[in-house]
Amino acid sequence: MTRRIQENNFYATPKLNLDSIDWTDGKSIDNAVREVIYEPQSLARFREAFPDQTPEVIQGFEPYLPESYHLPLPLLRHTLHPQAYHLLTRLESILTAPASPDSLSPDQALIAATHYELLYRQTDPTLHRLEEVYRILNDTIYRAFEQYRRTPNPDLTHPLFAAISDTLRRRPERRFLGRPFDWHARQLDTWLTALLRHQPPTIPLSQAANLLNEDLYPWLGSAVTPFMRTIAKTALTFLPNFYYSD
Repeated sequence: MTRRIQENNFYATPKLNLDSIDWTDGKSIDNAVREVIYEPQSLARFREAFPDQTPEVIQGFEPYLPESYHLPLPLLRHTLHPQAYHLLTRLESILTAPASPDSLSPDQALIAATHYELLYRQTDPTLHRLEEVYRILNDTIYRAFEQYRRTPNPDLTHPLFAAISDTLRRRPERRFLGRPFDWHARQLDTWLTALLRHQPPTIPLSQAANLLNEDLYPWLGSAVTPFMRTIAKTALTFLPNFYYSD
């Protein structure tokens, strides 16, 4: 089966208007960051990074992929929006602000920080502040986990899982090897147990993206490859704007 993407500029975005950002809403901030860091040529970068994945899978999963999917690739050779550095500075001031009634809640801060590291990497080629960026990001994720542990929020489950998974792989800290690690493992086991009971599985796109980013060999052994293919194929049914032909 040949899968073709419909003619559309998936990543085309209007010029960023900083005045339109709701700085009290994590999603509004993250959308602004996306306008800066994603360009039409992004799909070509993903094809290069994931030659075994079909373009529409990559395109559909992109909003859910953790930062580790982007980092091995060369930085884009394009001109960032003039407001990029201002956006980075404002985002960092929000993520590092002391807790107060006016500060962003931990769950909103987690959403706002979804693409924070990539924004930094594309605005500072020297990467001399990378350790500081890691600390800010890990602090943000840990605060969100502590809030989730006290008051579970189903809407935060998938982004929190992806963030903790990314931290455990690339920015491990002792504090993440206790309760966050245990929660991550239990959540993964719960998802897999439910999926293996229902064949073919039905799975939300965000959950599929999380599973495709995990090492499932300890759970599935040699069956991991066909399982991953099934998950990717099933998730395609959630992706809009594509058509398929033999």
